[in-house]
Amino acid sequence: MTNISRRSFNRYLLASAAGAAAFGGLTGSAFADSRLRFMWWGNPTRDERTNAVVDLFESANSGIVVDTEALASNDYWPKIATQAAGGNMPDVMQMDYRFLFEYARRGQIVPLDGYVGNQIDLTNFDPGFVDSGRVDGQLFGIPFGANSPSVIYNMTKLAEYGVTLPDPSWTWDQFWDFAREIQAAAPEGQWAVADKGSWEPAFDIFLRQQGKMLYTEEGELGYTAADAAEFFDMWRVARENGLVPPADITAQDSDGLDTRPISRRRVAIDFAHSNHLGGLQGQNPDELGITLFPHREGGIPGQYMKCATLLCITANSQAKEDAAQLVDFLLTDPEANNILRMERGVPGDNAVAQALLEDPDDIERKTIEYFEIVQGNVSPMPPPPPSGAGEVEVMLVRLYGELIFDRLTPEQAGERLVNDAQTILARA
Repeated sequence: MTNISRRSFNRYLLASAAGAAAFGGLTGSAFADSRLRFMWWGNPTRDERTNAVVDLFESANSGIVVDTEALASNDYWPKIATQAAGGNMPDVMQMDYRFLFEYARRGQIVPLDGYVGNQIDLTNFDPGFVDSGRVDGQLFGIPFGANSPSVIYNMTKLAEYGVTLPDPSWTWDQFWDFAREIQAAAPEGQWAVADKGSWEPAFDIFLRQQGKMLYTEEGELGYTAADAAEFFDMWRVARENGLVPPADITAQDSDGLDTRPISRRRVAIDFAHSNHLGGLQGQNPDELGITLFPHREGGIPGQYMKCATLLCITANSQAKEDAAQLVDFLLTDPEANNILRMERGVPGDNAVAQALLEDPDDIERKTIEYFEIVQGNVSPMPPPPPSGAGEVEVMLVRLYGELIFDRLTPEQAGERLVNDAQTILARA
């Protein structure tokens, strides 16, 4: 069974039936004037909303048919890479900021500057936010929403355990003290915190809180083996103290919102991008909340606002102007965004965002309150990741998998990460 959406499959059946009828002598065509493919990674909530908006787009643009495909994020990028190698990428794709420069510099996505002011209207976008989609001065992706890495917590469990969440200004020491309170009250088979030692955004924020970074402006590593070892060791100590799940449990988790520890109700605290709050809540019968990352005592803010996802048009699209119309519709149409809401983050179109803020649901209210706190506790957005950064992230996950099963020490994992990362970046 493929991952093509049911709406696309049903349309295929209808088109086939219409084609068969035409051969029987009926008039009319089973073929659209233009056919687009649109791919994204997501979750059931995102998929349902996005498909509904695509239906709306087709109703407003009768000559264009859009086939959609949605996958989990860990399946999405291998499939996109395979399609890129075969020259069969979708017309419109959802892009992650960390891969934007790689795809742009390989010529696999196209500059959008020529469509802005024509098919794409960015009048209500903040120019600085739009610039986050630029590579070497050209606009290759348009931000689909804003988010920030965050702490997601189970409000219901905390109430059951009789513990109170500390102030958002908490330090890492206060965070782990709180985790011990949770663990003392949690039943067997439940843990305080999800193990995020392999999650690159958590490592990134940990580094930024001490004035370092994943990558420098020049595209080189911005940390040492000792920095990585310190991060890994923090999670090792938590694991040995029983505050995070053991290795065999952690190894079962994945990026899918339905398979994360907080969705499986194994932990009271998890980490995720802020725009995932709604998707995680949809997987959980308990009420969830959102707050800031802990920070270092006397350190600098490590959190930052980022474009949650971007929309790009691929080089192999044979209908780029129609693809640009779809991009514009997804970004700026009021009715479309009333369906999409803030699931991908706060919309970049200020008029659209303002309309949503007038009548927020509970998840949006929590997200808005979170953003109000974040805005006073952020540092500048990091430099764009260089080519090869995606492979380095995969290496981080693999090495951490060896570490949690005691096949590597934190120091050994730190050395391996830096050495392998430098090799990857040198050849990218």
